[in-house]
Amino acid sequence: MRWRRVGIAMLATWCAWLVVAGAVVGGPALAARPDSPAVGARERTLVVFSRATPLLLRDVSLRVAGIPASRVVRRVPEIATVIIEADRREVRALAANPAVIWTGRDEVVSLQAVPDDPLFPDMQNLTDIGAAAAWDAYPGAGGFEAGGPYDGAPIAVLDSGIDPDHVEFQPFASKVPICKSYPPNPLYDPVNCFNHATDDISHGTHVAGTAAAVADNSAGIAGISPTSPIYVYKTCQGRFCWVGDLVSGLVDAANDGAEVVNMSLGGPVPLPPWRDAVNYAAAHDVVVVAAAGNSGKAQYSYPASFPSVLSVAALETGTGDRAWFSQFNDAVDIAAPGTGVLGPVAPPAAEGAPDAVAAYSGTSMATPHVAGVAALVRSAHPDWSAGRVRAALLNTAMDVATPGRDRETGMGRVDAAAALAYEPADDGDLDDDGFVDDWDAAPEDPLVWQVQALSGRASVGGATVSAGWFDFLGLAGVGSLRFDLGQDRLIAVMAMRAPGTSMSGATLSGRGFRVGPGGLRQVTWRALLVDTPAGDRIRLEVGGVVVADGIDPAGHLVVRAG
Repeated sequence: MRWRRVGIAMLATWCAWLVVAGAVVGGPALAARPDSPAVGARERTLVVFSRATPLLLRDVSLRVAGIPASRVVRRVPEIATVIIEADRREVRALAANPAVIWTGRDEVVSLQAVPDDPLFPDMQNLTDIGAAAAWDAYPGAGGFEAGGPYDGAPIAVLDSGIDPDHVEFQPFASKVPICKSYPPNPLYDPVNCFNHATDDISHGTHVAGTAAAVADNSAGIAGISPTSPIYVYKTCQGRFCWVGDLVSGLVDAANDGAEVVNMSLGGPVPLPPWRDAVNYAAAHDVVVVAAAGNSGKAQYSYPASFPSVLSVAALETGTGDRAWFSQFNDAVDIAAPGTGVLGPVAPPAAEGAPDAVAAYSGTSMATPHVAGVAALVRSAHPDWSAGRVRAALLNTAMDVATPGRDRETGMGRVDAAAALAYEPADDGDLDDDGFVDDWDAAPEDPLVWQVQALSGRASVGGATVSAGWFDFLGLAGVGSLRFDLGQDRLIAVMAMRAPGTSMSGATLSGRGFRVGPGGLRQVTWRALLVDTPAGDRIRLEVGGVVVADGIDPAGHLVVRAG
């Protein structure tokens, strides 16, 4: 079950490839030779290296494939990814390198105490989620002190930027202490942000305002978590965003200490580097929130549909009905108001007027409601993990559609006051997901976490067990369990649309077939799979009876017939 490390064998293979390629470390790049073929059309490309590959060897690999430093857009070493400009021949050369595990074209996705703020009475969206009740219950988290200090949980907004002069973000240096811009997309908007993230379309400004606009400043609106500082990552130029820039911004947000990330954007392609960046943020205890999408169809959108992201659907404000444009699928986790939401906009969206407010609609508008509540909860409970914050939001959401979780609204509409007051019952199942804590790889998180790759085989005391979980380029996964227990055999196969996260454990369950002297019969089973520093553990229960349980430091399964 242990993930394999490449180590010396990988290095030897890489060196062999280097010799076959006819390259010499420190020599000229192949593309620089006079007899090289004409360089074809170049496009942004994502290259994922094995994490065991040293940084120096990654750079050498690029040079050998003909990629000079001038065509390296950005390195994201945390997830072993490099963004480059390359033609097809160069990409093929990289794909042949044993140190490279994935290459693919970069894709473009699109953006989807009561304060005295004069427009607060018109903010039905805040009434819907119980914001005022939450502020009353925990004034320290709402903290309407215009001008700061902004010492709540930081919210990272990956979007089109922010209006640095808007009254809702003043004083700007305190409210927005981090502002970074990423390479612009010259196909759509060459404008870049250098020292501040000027917002050309107001999308990011509106989103940031819903989540954390200054409150009690006698102007405009109030944000849901007004004491939270906003970390701005201008990863979109106009309405379009390169996945490579989003990956870079997400990793930076995690490294910068953001506790919540809002991504009101998405697209249909689950690129592996994007999944890796999301997992990196989750591993750094960040609550990641994203928009479910605006097609109005039963379609998945990424990053929202990655399991470690809270996927937010939009409701008709003032009701519990799904907005007509909101995408729906089994990855939707929670819902929030998404029509006619008042928020700050930059002058370009208000005929040049400063400090303007406008009503926007979309899952982009619903998403910062959830991000804002997550930040409010983390501000009130700074010792809570991201898993417990997710549990608070999901287990207290107000059911507005089919009882229980459904494809249109997830667990229901986010409830700020209830989330702040969340107290997990000490009943052995903290997150109320149906798995007792001893069985749960994420006991505070009600969403089921899967793993990327697990496999193992052992034979103990006459019982043999084989377990496997295989990831196919981040697009699909399949898992299998086979237990030979004396005269009985259990066979179960699981297929998943997307294989989830890089966490070290998973709780799986389902139905399988038990074959034995009594014939073929269907049984229920559940299994806990964990990779720990001390060794690998599996615990399997079939029909309520534990048939395998234990940890073996050699990485094998400890099995007992039962």
